[in-house]
Amino acid sequence: MAGTVIPRTSRGIIMVAVLAVLLSGALLPVAFCAEGADADGEWHPAYDTLSKSQQKAYGALDNAVPKGQTVVDVSSLTVDEADEVMEAFASDCPEYFWFMGTYILYYYPEEGRASEIRADNAPDIGDFNAKMAEMETVADSIAIPSGSDADRLRAAHDWVDMNLTYDKEADNAGNAYGAFVEKRAKCDGYSYAINLLCKRMGIQAVCVSGTVTDSGELHAWNMVEMSGRWFYVDATWDDPGVPGAVEYDYFLIGSRTSTPTGAFADTRTVDVDFGYVPSAVGYGYDPYPDGYWSDSIALSYEKIKEGAGRTGDWYYDIKGMEVHISASGYRVMAAILGDSGDKWGILVVKSPPTQAVEGEGSADYTITMYAGEREVSLEDEGLSGKIYVVAPDCPASGIWQPRYYGPDGELLTKGSKLELQSAGTFTVGYEKPVRSMGFTVAMVLMAGALMMTWFLRARRAHAAPVAVNYRTDGRFCPECGSAIETGATFCYRCGRQLRSVDRVEDDLHAVARFV
Repeated sequence: MAGTVIPRTSRGIIMVAVLAVLLSGALLPVAFCAEGADADGEWHPAYDTLSKSQQKAYGALDNAVPKGQTVVDVSSLTVDEADEVMEAFASDCPEYFWFMGTYILYYYPEEGRASEIRADNAPDIGDFNAKMAEMETVADSIAIPSGSDADRLRAAHDWVDMNLTYDKEADNAGNAYGAFVEKRAKCDGYSYAINLLCKRMGIQAVCVSGTVTDSGELHAWNMVEMSGRWFYVDATWDDPGVPGAVEYDYFLIGSRTSTPTGAFADTRTVDVDFGYVPSAVGYGYDPYPDGYWSDSIALSYEKIKEGAGRTGDWYYDIKGMEVHISASGYRVMAAILGDSGDKWGILVVKSPPTQAVEGEGSADYTITMYAGEREVSLEDEGLSGKIYVVAPDCPASGIWQPRYYGPDGELLTKGSKLELQSAGTFTVGYEKPVRSMGFTVAMVLMAGALMMTWFLRARRAHAAPVAVNYRTDGRFCPECGSAIETGATFCYRCGRQLRSVDRVEDDLHAVARFV
């Protein structure tokens, strides 16, 4: 062959991810490949999109990588075709986590032809197989319930978000080993973890790569097939960064689904999706059945320092629950975290009440707080904070009153803030107080008197001024609206004594009338 052969190193996030996955594939071929990546298998969604010549090269990789063979001939392909093979192999076989970090595509730049996919340093297959066994053990331990594919996928999605810590600097951040064993990963690792679990469950899925429109950053996520249609899943952006917390803003959504960052298709530029077309609308899966939901906030050290330098309380909304933190509380949080790069997390989970509560709209709110990944108690750390609930089904004002119960069923507060020194489970209920007939009559009479007073004052305020034969300076009485004689200290119509503050109001009133 003529020309100079050079390594292909410009594919960005998918190129790096594919190499890592291909290298990692030798570890989990039996445990994680339900049918194997061949033409007769049932789970090879990316392989299915390739041409015959590309599938042949894919099969050569599938034979070589698990054995640690260092060279695969792809000279029959163009550079782009060879790239697609590597990306497809990485998506279908995330168990080969070392592939993307070890195997590189070499090509002839003058001709645009590929040469070979080569590992310059021989992979240590014995070490990789041992690591694949570690991944298999972790994957086997994940509880996946029986039920619909969406329910099973939700369990996989929850495990990933609840157990992984986003860490771009981790050694295996971009592959499945980092996600399952080290539990530290970036977007590549999250997407390969989802794909690997889908493979074990027999759910068709591929890894997608592209660019975030606003920031220009490279990103990776998944497309998953449900009932014959394809939907997006972005586990990275569903991870709020609080241990045990998970969100569903990017779970089984469509290209036009509204998200916190806008319609999904407007926020991403897709580079690799293997030609699968996503649904425009989401799958319609309800992640909060039976009255459950969870939400959280994660406060950075910079945000905490800003709060510590102010007075009064700052509050954050969690689905109707207001989390108040005082300036002194921020100072304690800052002292606990230090300049470690960790965040202070507050996780709130709502569920049906575990104890009998009088009234309507009762629910348990389990509140857990974290300093980094460490669970902390406000009371133990000497932190003073205020947390209280305004449930969506109860008006913030009126005769319905919130009631707060402790773990033993004792009534803590009623109609006021719940002072919380330590995390735990608190039952919140609402009751409508029973009023006597006399009280009701009194309330009706009071309301009627207030309405009559308002009506009479409104009539006086809008009464036409009395015709006068004296000079005025444009002032009007704030009581009856009549013109005031120049220099007068009282109103000739209603007798109101005019004070200095009245004169200010009168001047403003006059300006409004002239306008």
